[in-house]
Amino acid sequence: MNHFDADTEEDQRPSKSEIKREMHALQALGEELTKLPAKELDALIDNERLLKAIHEMSRIKSNEARRRQLQFIGKLMRGIDASALSEAIAQRHNTKQQDNDAFHRLEQVRDELISGAIDVNDALTAEFPGADRQRIRQLVLQARREQKDARPPAASRKLLRYLRDETEHQA
Repeated sequence: MNHFDADTEEDQRPSKSEIKREMHALQALGEELTKLPAKELDALIDNERLLKAIHEMSRIKSNEARRRQLQFIGKLMRGIDASALSEAIAQRHNTKQQDNDAFHRLEQVRDELISGAIDVNDALTAEFPGADRQRIRQLVLQARREQKDARPPAASRKLLRYLRDETEHQA
């Protein structure tokens, strides 16, 4: 074997820094996994040892012990296909973000209804075609009275809940 062959073999191995970056990425993914509910974890992971290590993380209180446990989880994850887990976490985050965006949109519609920025009939025909117009009008009027009298926003909350229920029924 000549000197040139040794250089090419060495070039194909990942550097120490690259290995370290991958290790930290696996630890970060492992930390995300520890935040998932047990049912989701059981559906995602079929490696019993990794599952046990992740579940054990919830019982650990010491910061140093948690750090070591995350390192152990990262080590166990080297033996499995982490890309599927990473995709599942990303999908979960996207779904959560979409839910948050939809909720904020409903809050905006509610606020616009109460302030009078949009007409109740316009909102109902556009976004909530099957909604009870009379019920929404009553809630809007109650919410306006509550704002005027500086009372707690009970009707406003009821209106938001009603709009959310209507959105779920349409889906």
